Amino acid sequence: MKILLLTNQFPANMNTNGIFNLSRAKALRNLRHEVKIIVPVSLTPPLRYLLPLPRIKKVYSHIRSKLQLRNSVVVSGFEVVHPLWLSPPRKIFWNKMSLALKIFCGRYIVRTILNYKPDLIITSELNPFAVYSKYIKAKYNGPIFSIFEGSDVLIHAKKYNTSAHVHNRIKYNTDRIILVSKNMFNYVADEFNYDNIVYIRNGYDDEIYNYDANNNEKSPCKSIITIGRLHPVKGYDILLEALIELKDFTLTIIGEGKMRSEYQSYIQSHSLQDRVTLLGELQPQSIRDYLIKADIFCLPSRSEGLPATPLEAMACGLPVVCTTVGGMSEIVEEGINGFLCEPDNTTSLIETILKASDTTWDYESIASRVKEKYSWDRWAKDIMLLYKDDDARKA
Repeated sequence: MKILLLTNQFPANMNTNGIFNLSRAKALRNLRHEVKIIVPVSLTPPLRYLLPLPRIKKVYSHIRSKLQLRNSVVVSGFEVVHPLWLSPPRKIFWNKMSLALKIFCGRYIVRTILNYKPDLIITSELNPFAVYSKYIKAKYNGPIFSIFEGSDVLIHAKKYNTSAHVHNRIKYNTDRIILVSKNMFNYVADEFNYDNIVYIRNGYDDEIYNYDANNNEKSPCKSIITIGRLHPVKGYDILLEALIELKDFTLTIIGEGKMRSEYQSYIQSHSLQDRVTLLGELQPQSIRDYLIKADIFCLPSRSEGLPATPLEAMACGLPVVCTTVGGMSEIVEEGINGFLCEPDNTTSLIETILKASDTTWDYESIASRVKEKYSWDRWAKDIMLLYKDDDARKA
C-alpha cells in the first residue's frame, strides 16, 4: 500500500532533525509499503534574527540555505518533496498556522495527494499538520492518522492558547490521533475532548545502535553524554549547572540549536571548557561510537513525548538518567537500566548522576531488555494493525 507522510521534521543533507521519522518510514518500507514524504520548508527566519534589530547576514544565510533545498530529493531511497512557505510567528498566529500552510502549499499538497493516491496519510505534529487534516479531507476520502510528538501537545497547545476550533478540526478530520507514550495518552485524554486516541510507543534503530562487548571501551574519566537539540526544553542549562558540582565528570553534548552561543558563553564563564564538548550534529554511526565509550547517558528534559535517544543509549548498554516527564518513566526501570530525577532541579540531577555512577550495571542486560521491548518494526506493525482495524470497522 501507499503511505504519505506530512511533517516538518525529516533529515536532509547533514541535518538529522526528525531522524525518528526516517526510522518510521524505513520500518513501514520493511513491511513492503511504499512511503512518500512531504516536508514543507519555511523561509521565515527565526525571530531572534529579526529582533530587536535585523541581523542581515543571518537572515540571508537562513533564506539561502532553505532555497538550496531542491523541490524533490531522495533520502535513503525515499522521495521527499519540499514545498516552500512563509510560516507566521507561532506566538501570534498559532491558531492560523494551518491556514498559512494552505495558502502557500495547499495546491502543491493537493496535487501530490491526487497524483500519488495514498491509501493512508500520516501527519507528524499537532500544528499545523494535524490541524491541516481539515483541508486534506476536502479532497481525500482515505484515513488520516495524526501523531502528537510531545512538546506540540504538552507545551505549545497551552502556551499559545490553542482555540477550540483547532482541536475540533483535529477531532473531526483525523481518523486516529496517535500518542507516543501512555503518559501522553493519559494527559490528552484528561485535558482534551478527543475520543479517537491511541498510543503506540516510539522505537529506535537497532541496526545502528547495539551492544558490542568486544568494543565497549569506556573513557578513563566519568563521562556523561547527551543527545538532542540545543533548546531550553532539553534542560541542558540544568545539566551544565550540575557539572559545576560534578567535578570528576566530563560531558559530551551532541546536537545543534539556538542555544549554542548561550551554552558556549556559560561554559567559558564557568571554566568548563576542559570538561564539556559541544559536538554539534553527527550522523548516527558516529553517535554510536561516542555512546559506547561513555559511562552515563543523561536527558534532563523539561518536557518529552517518548524520545528515541535514551533507547539508543540503552541499546548500546548505557544506563540512563532522565527526568520524570513524558514517557521517561515508561522506559526507565530504576536500578536496572537507569534512574529518574525531578525536572528543573539541579540538586536532584546531581544526586541521581552520582547514584548512577556508584551503581554496578549489567550493560549487556540493559541492551537486551530494550531490544525486546522497543523497535521501529514493532511500531510499524502496530500502525498497520490500527489501519486494518479501522478499515474493518468501516467496511
